[in-house]
Amino acid sequence: MNSEKTINWSKGKLIKFSLILLLVFLLLIEFSFRIPSYISWSGYNTNLQVQGSPRIASDTNLIWNNRPFYLEYHKESQYNELGMRVKAGDVYMPKKQPNDLWVFLLGGSSMAGMGANMNGKWRAISGVENHPIAHSIDGYLQQILQEKYPNKNVRVFNAAITGSTILQSKWNYERLKKYKPDWIVSMDGVNEPKSIKPTETVKQLLTNDWKNDPSNKFPISFITSLTTKSAFLNTTKKFLFFNKQEWKKATYDTIRTKWINAEPQTLVYDREDENITAAVDTFMRTLESFKADLINDNQKHLLFIQPHLSIRNIHRIDSIERATFNYYTSLDYAPTNQYYQTLYRAAMDKYAEDSSIYHMVWVLQSRQRAFVDYCHFTKELNEKIAEKISKYILKKESVTP
Repeated sequence: MNSEKTINWSKGKLIKFSLILLLVFLLLIEFSFRIPSYISWSGYNTNLQVQGSPRIASDTNLIWNNRPFYLEYHKESQYNELGMRVKAGDVYMPKKQPNDLWVFLLGGSSMAGMGANMNGKWRAISGVENHPIAHSIDGYLQQILQEKYPNKNVRVFNAAITGSTILQSKWNYERLKKYKPDWIVSMDGVNEPKSIKPTETVKQLLTNDWKNDPSNKFPISFITSLTTKSAFLNTTKKFLFFNKQEWKKATYDTIRTKWINAEPQTLVYDREDENITAAVDTFMRTLESFKADLINDNQKHLLFIQPHLSIRNIHRIDSIERATFNYYTSLDYAPTNQYYQTLYRAAMDKYAEDSSIYHMVWVLQSRQRAFVDYCHFTKELNEKIAEKISKYILKKESVTP
Protein backbone atom coordinates (compact mmCIF):
# COMPACT_ATOMS: atom_id res chain seq x y z
CA MET A 1 0.00 0.00 0.00
CA ASN A 2 2.72 2.46 0.99
CA SER A 3 4.81 1.28 -1.96
CA GLU A 4 1.97 2.05 -4.38
CA LYS A 5 1.52 5.57 -2.97
CA THR A 6 5.26 6.17 -3.31
CA ILE A 7 5.20 5.10 -6.95
CA ASN A 8 2.18 7.33 -7.72
CA TRP A 9 3.78 10.28 -5.98
CA SER A 10 7.03 9.70 -7.89
CA LYS A 11 5.17 9.71 -11.24
CA GLY A 12 3.47 12.99 -10.39
CA LYS A 13 6.72 14.52 -9.32
CA LEU A 14 8.39 13.28 -12.49
CA ILE A 15 5.69 14.90 -14.67
CA LYS A 16 6.03 18.20 -12.84
CA PHE A 17 9.80 18.07 -13.12
CA SER A 18 9.57 17.29 -16.86
CA LEU A 19 7.22 20.20 -17.40
CA ILE A 20 9.57 22.54 -15.57
CA LEU A 21 12.49 21.33 -17.70
CA LEU A 22 10.43 21.81 -20.85
CA LEU A 23 9.47 25.32 -19.79
CA VAL A 24 13.09 26.21 -19.02
CA PHE A 25 14.14 24.77 -22.39
CA LEU A 26 11.49 26.81 -24.25
CA LEU A 27 12.47 29.96 -22.36
CA LEU A 28 16.12 29.42 -23.27
CA ILE A 29 15.15 29.02 -26.93
CA GLU A 30 13.00 32.14 -26.80
CA PHE A 31 15.72 34.23 -25.18
CA SER A 32 18.30 32.90 -27.65
CA PHE A 33 16.15 34.40 -30.43
CA ARG A 34 14.78 37.44 -28.60
CA ILE A 35 18.15 38.91 -27.67
CA PRO A 36 19.56 38.79 -31.25
CA SER A 37 16.25 40.13 -32.57
CA TYR A 38 16.35 43.16 -30.29
CA ILE A 39 20.01 43.73 -31.14
CA SER A 40 19.12 43.52 -34.84
CA TRP A 41 16.28 46.03 -34.38
CA SER A 42 18.26 48.47 -32.25
CA GLY A 43 18.41 51.85 -33.93
CA TYR A 44 15.23 51.23 -35.91
CA ASN A 45 12.61 52.12 -33.26
CA THR A 46 10.72 48.88 -33.79
CA ASN A 47 9.87 45.89 -31.62
CA LEU A 48 8.43 42.39 -31.60
CA GLN A 49 4.83 43.61 -31.51
CA VAL A 50 5.41 45.48 -34.77
CA GLN A 51 7.70 42.98 -36.47
CA GLY A 52 5.54 40.00 -35.58
CA SER A 53 2.50 41.63 -37.23
CA PRO A 54 1.61 41.88 -40.93
CA ARG A 55 2.99 44.92 -42.76
CA ILE A 56 -0.52 46.30 -43.34
CA ALA A 57 -2.47 47.47 -40.29
CA SER A 58 -5.95 48.75 -39.52
CA ASP A 59 -6.27 52.53 -39.66
CA THR A 60 -9.13 54.68 -38.38
CA ASN A 61 -8.74 57.24 -41.17
CA LEU A 62 -7.78 55.09 -44.15
CA ILE A 63 -9.30 51.69 -43.19
CA TRP A 64 -5.81 50.21 -43.68
CA ASN A 65 -2.32 51.66 -43.88
CA ASN A 66 1.31 50.61 -43.82
CA ARG A 67 2.20 49.62 -40.27
CA PRO A 68 4.24 52.44 -38.65
CA PHE A 69 7.82 51.47 -37.76
CA TYR A 70 7.62 48.15 -39.63
CA LEU A 71 11.11 47.17 -40.80
CA GLU A 72 11.42 45.17 -44.02
CA TYR A 73 13.11 41.77 -43.70
CA HIS A 74 16.37 42.75 -45.39
CA LYS A 75 16.37 46.23 -43.77
CA GLU A 76 16.42 48.00 -47.13
CA SER A 77 13.46 50.13 -46.12
CA GLN A 78 11.09 50.83 -43.25
CA TYR A 79 7.75 52.57 -42.66
CA ASN A 80 7.92 55.75 -40.65
CA GLU A 81 5.56 56.99 -37.96
CA LEU A 82 3.01 57.94 -40.63
CA GLY A 83 3.31 54.73 -42.64
CA MET A 84 5.52 56.23 -45.37
CA ARG A 85 8.23 54.02 -46.86
CA VAL A 86 11.63 55.47 -46.01
CA LYS A 87 15.22 54.39 -45.62
CA ALA A 88 15.57 52.09 -42.61
CA GLY A 89 15.92 54.03 -39.38
CA ASP A 90 14.50 57.30 -40.73
CA VAL A 91 11.21 56.82 -38.94
CA TYR A 92 10.23 60.27 -37.66
CA MET A 93 8.96 63.09 -39.84
CA PRO A 94 11.45 65.94 -39.92
CA LYS A 95 10.41 69.55 -39.46
CA LYS A 96 10.19 71.19 -42.84
CA GLN A 97 12.79 73.90 -43.43
CA PRO A 98 12.57 76.91 -45.80
CA ASN A 99 15.07 75.33 -48.18
CA ASP A 100 13.21 72.01 -48.44
CA LEU A 101 11.32 70.77 -51.49
CA TRP A 102 8.91 68.04 -50.44
CA VAL A 103 7.00 65.69 -52.76
CA PHE A 104 4.44 63.28 -51.33
CA LEU A 105 3.57 60.21 -53.41
CA LEU A 106 0.14 58.62 -52.93
CA GLY A 107 -1.60 55.68 -54.55
CA GLY A 108 -1.38 51.90 -54.44
CA SER A 109 1.26 49.20 -54.63
CA SER A 110 2.74 50.26 -58.00
CA MET A 111 3.60 53.67 -56.60
CA ALA A 112 4.76 51.92 -53.40
CA GLY A 113 7.39 49.97 -55.35
CA MET A 114 5.86 46.51 -55.55
CA GLY A 115 7.24 44.08 -58.10
CA ALA A 116 5.41 41.10 -59.55
CA ASN A 117 2.60 39.72 -57.43
CA MET A 118 3.55 36.56 -55.53
CA ASN A 119 0.09 35.07 -56.03
CA GLY A 120 -0.30 32.94 -59.14
CA LYS A 121 2.52 32.68 -61.72
CA TRP A 122 3.33 36.37 -62.10
CA ARG A 123 6.65 36.42 -60.28
CA ALA A 124 7.80 33.16 -61.87
CA ILE A 125 7.19 34.62 -65.35
CA SER A 126 8.80 38.05 -64.87
CA GLY A 127 11.26 37.21 -62.10
CA VAL A 128 10.83 40.72 -60.69
CA GLU A 129 10.75 41.05 -56.91
CA ASN A 130 9.70 44.14 -54.97
CA HIS A 131 11.75 47.14 -56.01
CA PRO A 132 14.15 48.71 -53.50
CA ILE A 133 13.74 52.45 -52.99
CA ALA A 134 16.55 53.18 -55.47
CA HIS A 135 14.60 51.43 -58.25
CA SER A 136 11.15 52.71 -57.31
CA ILE A 137 9.45 55.88 -58.51
CA ASP A 138 10.29 57.72 -55.27
CA GLY A 139 13.99 56.85 -55.42
CA TYR A 140 14.39 57.84 -59.05
CA LEU A 141 12.35 61.02 -58.56
CA GLN A 142 14.38 62.17 -55.57
CA GLN A 143 17.63 61.60 -57.44
CA ILE A 144 16.43 63.51 -60.52
CA LEU A 145 14.98 66.45 -58.60
CA GLN A 146 18.01 66.76 -56.34
CA GLU A 147 20.21 67.00 -59.44
CA LYS A 148 17.91 69.66 -60.87
CA TYR A 149 17.73 71.57 -57.60
CA PRO A 150 21.26 71.29 -56.12
CA ASN A 151 20.63 74.19 -53.74
CA LYS A 152 17.48 72.59 -52.33
CA ASN A 153 17.04 69.75 -49.87
CA VAL A 154 14.73 67.50 -51.89
CA ARG A 155 12.69 64.85 -50.07
CA VAL A 156 10.31 62.47 -51.80
CA PHE A 157 8.07 60.76 -49.24
CA ASN A 158 6.33 57.59 -50.41
CA ALA A 159 2.95 57.41 -48.68
CA ALA A 160 1.46 54.93 -51.17
CA ILE A 161 -0.38 51.95 -49.67
CA THR A 162 -0.90 48.50 -51.16
CA GLY A 163 -4.49 48.11 -52.32
CA SER A 164 -5.31 51.79 -51.91
CA THR A 165 -8.13 53.31 -53.96
CA ILE A 166 -8.48 56.92 -55.07
CA LEU A 167 -10.86 57.55 -52.17
CA GLN A 168 -8.16 56.39 -49.76
CA SER A 169 -5.57 58.54 -51.55
CA LYS A 170 -7.92 61.48 -51.05
CA TRP A 171 -8.20 60.65 -47.35
CA ASN A 172 -4.44 60.16 -47.19
CA TYR A 173 -3.90 63.64 -48.56
CA GLU A 174 -6.25 65.11 -45.97
CA ARG A 175 -4.27 63.60 -43.09
CA LEU A 176 -0.86 64.54 -44.57
CA LYS A 177 -1.45 68.05 -45.89
CA LYS A 178 -0.62 69.58 -42.49
CA TYR A 179 3.02 68.69 -43.23
CA LYS A 180 2.88 71.20 -46.09
CA PRO A 181 4.19 69.22 -49.07
CA ASP A 182 5.18 71.28 -52.09
CA TRP A 183 3.77 68.64 -54.41
CA ILE A 184 1.23 65.84 -54.25
CA VAL A 185 1.55 63.11 -56.88
CA SER A 186 -0.98 60.29 -56.82
CA MET A 187 -1.45 57.23 -59.05
CA ASP A 188 -4.84 55.54 -58.81
CA GLY A 189 -7.37 53.47 -60.70
CA VAL A 190 -6.22 49.86 -60.37
CA ASN A 191 -7.61 49.00 -56.93
CA GLU A 192 -11.08 50.46 -57.38
CA PRO A 193 -14.19 48.28 -56.99
CA LYS A 194 -14.92 47.06 -60.52
CA SER A 195 -18.66 46.91 -59.94
CA ILE A 196 -20.81 49.04 -57.61
CA LYS A 197 -24.48 48.38 -57.01
CA PRO A 198 -26.86 51.33 -56.39
CA THR A 199 -27.15 50.31 -52.73
CA GLU A 200 -23.37 50.21 -52.17
CA THR A 201 -20.72 52.81 -51.42
CA VAL A 202 -16.98 52.52 -51.95
CA LYS A 203 -16.35 52.98 -48.24
CA GLN A 204 -18.69 50.09 -47.42
CA LEU A 205 -16.96 47.86 -49.95
CA LEU A 206 -13.50 48.76 -48.67
CA THR A 207 -14.52 48.17 -45.05
CA ASN A 208 -15.88 44.73 -45.97
CA ASP A 209 -12.76 43.91 -47.99
CA TRP A 210 -10.53 44.74 -45.04
CA LYS A 211 -12.73 42.82 -42.61
CA ASN A 212 -12.42 39.75 -44.84
CA ASP A 213 -8.72 40.19 -45.58
CA PRO A 214 -6.79 36.96 -44.84
CA SER A 215 -4.59 38.80 -42.33
CA ASN A 216 -7.67 39.43 -40.19
CA LYS A 217 -8.98 35.88 -40.31
CA PHE A 218 -7.89 32.47 -39.08
CA PRO A 219 -5.24 31.04 -39.42
CA ILE A 220 -3.15 34.19 -40.08
CA SER A 221 -4.73 36.14 -37.22
CA PHE A 222 -3.94 33.24 -34.87
CA ILE A 223 -0.35 33.00 -36.13
CA THR A 224 0.04 36.76 -35.62
CA SER A 225 -1.14 36.43 -32.02
CA LEU A 226 1.81 34.07 -31.48
CA THR A 227 4.50 35.82 -33.53
CA THR A 228 3.89 39.16 -31.77
CA LYS A 229 4.81 37.45 -28.50
CA SER A 230 7.58 35.06 -29.51
CA ALA A 231 10.79 36.06 -31.27
CA PHE A 232 11.46 32.37 -31.97
CA LEU A 233 8.14 31.89 -33.77
CA ASN A 234 8.44 35.21 -35.60
CA THR A 235 11.96 34.40 -36.81
CA THR A 236 10.87 30.92 -37.86
CA LYS A 237 7.85 32.27 -39.74
CA LYS A 238 9.89 34.79 -41.70
CA PHE A 239 12.69 32.32 -42.38
CA LEU A 240 10.24 29.81 -43.83
CA PHE A 241 8.40 32.45 -45.85
CA PHE A 242 11.44 34.02 -47.48
CA ASN A 243 13.21 30.71 -48.06
CA LYS A 244 10.05 29.33 -49.65
CA GLN A 245 10.29 32.17 -52.19
CA GLU A 246 13.91 31.20 -52.86
CA TRP A 247 13.00 27.53 -53.31
CA LYS A 248 10.31 28.48 -55.82
CA LYS A 249 12.91 30.08 -58.09
CA ALA A 250 13.97 26.63 -59.27
CA THR A 251 10.65 26.40 -61.13
CA TYR A 252 10.75 29.87 -62.72
CA ASP A 253 12.37 28.91 -66.03
CA THR A 254 9.90 26.08 -66.66
CA ILE A 255 6.87 28.25 -65.87
CA ARG A 256 8.20 31.16 -67.93
CA THR A 257 8.87 28.96 -70.96
CA LYS A 258 5.38 27.48 -70.74
CA TRP A 259 3.70 30.88 -70.89
CA ILE A 260 6.04 32.26 -73.55
CA ASN A 261 4.94 29.41 -75.80
CA ALA A 262 1.27 29.49 -74.76
CA GLU A 263 -1.42 30.70 -77.12
CA PRO A 264 -3.17 33.76 -75.67
CA GLN A 265 -6.89 33.44 -75.20
CA THR A 266 -9.27 36.13 -76.37
CA LEU A 267 -9.98 38.68 -73.67
CA VAL A 268 -13.58 38.52 -72.50
CA TYR A 269 -15.57 41.63 -71.58
CA ASP A 270 -18.66 41.97 -69.43
CA ARG A 271 -20.65 44.49 -71.45
CA GLU A 272 -23.99 43.79 -69.76
CA ASP A 273 -23.24 44.79 -66.18
CA GLU A 274 -24.33 48.41 -65.65
CA ASN A 275 -22.67 48.34 -62.23
CA ILE A 276 -19.28 48.37 -63.96
CA THR A 277 -20.15 51.69 -65.60
CA ALA A 278 -21.31 52.92 -62.21
CA ALA A 279 -17.91 51.98 -60.76
CA VAL A 280 -16.12 53.97 -63.47
CA ASP A 281 -18.41 56.95 -62.88
CA THR A 282 -17.69 56.74 -59.15
CA PHE A 283 -13.95 56.77 -59.78
CA MET A 284 -14.21 59.79 -62.08
CA ARG A 285 -16.33 61.72 -59.57
CA THR A 286 -13.88 60.96 -56.78
CA LEU A 287 -11.00 62.01 -59.02
CA GLU A 288 -12.75 65.31 -59.69
CA SER A 289 -13.43 65.77 -55.97
CA PHE A 290 -9.79 65.03 -55.13
CA LYS A 291 -8.63 67.53 -57.73
CA ALA A 292 -11.04 70.17 -56.39
CA ASP A 293 -9.70 69.70 -52.86
CA LEU A 294 -6.13 70.14 -54.09
CA ILE A 295 -7.03 73.29 -56.03
CA ASN A 296 -8.95 74.75 -53.08
CA ASP A 297 -5.88 74.18 -50.90
CA ASN A 298 -3.61 75.79 -53.51
CA GLN A 299 -1.75 72.49 -53.50
CA LYS A 300 0.45 71.80 -56.52
CA HIS A 301 -0.36 68.35 -57.83
CA LEU A 302 -0.21 65.74 -60.57
CA LEU A 303 -2.74 62.89 -60.71
CA PHE A 304 -2.10 59.70 -62.68
CA ILE A 305 -4.73 57.25 -63.90
CA GLN A 306 -2.83 53.99 -63.69
CA PRO A 307 -2.67 51.75 -66.77
CA HIS A 308 -3.47 48.03 -66.80
CA LEU A 309 -2.16 45.04 -68.74
CA SER A 310 -5.59 44.31 -70.25
CA ILE A 311 -5.39 47.47 -72.40
CA ARG A 312 -1.73 47.09 -73.37
CA ASN A 313 -0.78 47.22 -77.06
CA ILE A 314 0.36 43.60 -77.38
CA HIS A 315 2.07 44.28 -80.72
CA ARG A 316 4.76 46.25 -78.87
CA ILE A 317 5.75 43.81 -76.13
CA ASP A 318 8.74 41.52 -75.74
CA SER A 319 8.62 37.78 -75.02
CA ILE A 320 8.53 38.12 -71.23
CA GLU A 321 5.73 40.66 -71.21
CA ARG A 322 3.92 38.53 -73.81
CA ALA A 323 4.19 35.55 -71.45
CA THR A 324 2.70 37.75 -68.73
CA PHE A 325 -0.15 38.70 -71.07
CA ASN A 326 -0.70 35.09 -72.14
CA TYR A 327 -1.04 34.08 -68.50
CA TYR A 328 -3.43 36.97 -67.84
CA THR A 329 -5.74 35.84 -70.64
CA SER A 330 -6.05 32.41 -68.99
CA LEU A 331 -7.74 34.01 -65.98
CA ASP A 332 -11.39 35.00 -65.72
CA TYR A 333 -11.23 38.79 -65.51
CA ALA A 334 -14.18 39.84 -67.68
CA PRO A 335 -15.47 42.57 -65.30
CA THR A 336 -11.93 43.88 -64.85
CA ASN A 337 -11.33 44.03 -68.60
CA GLN A 338 -14.59 45.90 -69.11
CA TYR A 339 -13.80 48.31 -66.28
CA TYR A 340 -10.41 49.36 -67.69
CA GLN A 341 -11.64 49.65 -71.23
CA THR A 342 -14.48 51.90 -70.07
CA LEU A 343 -12.27 53.89 -67.68
CA TYR A 344 -9.56 54.67 -70.20
CA ARG A 345 -12.01 55.69 -72.88
CA ALA A 346 -13.70 58.06 -70.44
CA ALA A 347 -10.38 59.44 -69.15
CA MET A 348 -8.93 60.06 -72.62
CA ASP A 349 -12.05 61.97 -73.61
CA LYS A 350 -12.41 63.98 -70.42
CA TYR A 351 -8.77 64.82 -69.66
CA ALA A 352 -7.25 65.23 -73.10
CA GLU A 353 -6.56 68.91 -72.35
CA ASP A 354 -5.93 68.66 -68.59
CA SER A 355 -2.20 68.37 -67.96
CA SER A 356 -2.67 67.85 -64.21
CA ILE A 357 -4.48 64.54 -64.78
CA TYR A 358 -2.31 62.11 -66.69
CA HIS A 359 -3.88 58.96 -68.20
CA MET A 360 -0.54 57.35 -69.15
CA VAL A 361 -1.52 56.08 -72.60
CA TRP A 362 2.15 56.26 -73.54
CA VAL A 363 2.79 53.28 -71.23
CA LEU A 364 0.26 51.19 -73.15
CA GLN A 365 1.97 52.03 -76.45
CA SER A 366 5.54 51.72 -75.23
CA ARG A 367 8.01 49.34 -76.90
CA GLN A 368 9.84 49.15 -73.58
CA ARG A 369 8.84 46.34 -71.22
CA ALA A 370 6.27 47.86 -68.90
CA PHE A 371 4.33 45.33 -66.83
CA VAL A 372 5.66 42.58 -64.58
CA ASP A 373 2.11 41.38 -63.86
CA TYR A 374 -1.36 42.84 -64.46
CA CYS A 375 -0.51 46.31 -63.07
CA HIS A 376 2.97 46.53 -61.53
CA PHE A 377 5.95 47.99 -63.37
CA THR A 378 9.52 47.23 -64.32
CA LYS A 379 12.25 49.34 -62.72
CA GLU A 380 12.86 50.90 -66.15
CA LEU A 381 9.27 52.09 -66.31
CA ASN A 382 9.49 53.37 -62.73
CA GLU A 383 12.41 55.51 -63.86
CA LYS A 384 10.50 56.73 -66.91
CA ILE A 385 7.51 57.69 -64.76
CA ALA A 386 9.82 59.55 -62.38
CA GLU A 387 11.26 61.45 -65.34
CA LYS A 388 7.74 62.43 -66.47
CA ILE A 389 6.89 63.66 -62.96
CA SER A 390 10.12 65.64 -62.67
CA LYS A 391 9.56 67.34 -66.04
CA TYR A 392 6.08 68.37 -64.96
CA ILE A 393 7.34 69.72 -61.62
CA LEU A 394 10.20 71.59 -63.30
CA LYS A 395 7.77 73.13 -65.73
CA LYS A 396 5.34 74.26 -63.05
CA GLU A 397 7.66 74.94 -60.14
CA SER A 398 8.23 78.63 -59.51
CA VAL A 399 11.54 78.05 -57.69
CA THR A 400 14.56 78.49 -59.92
CA PRO A 401 16.84 75.42 -59.83
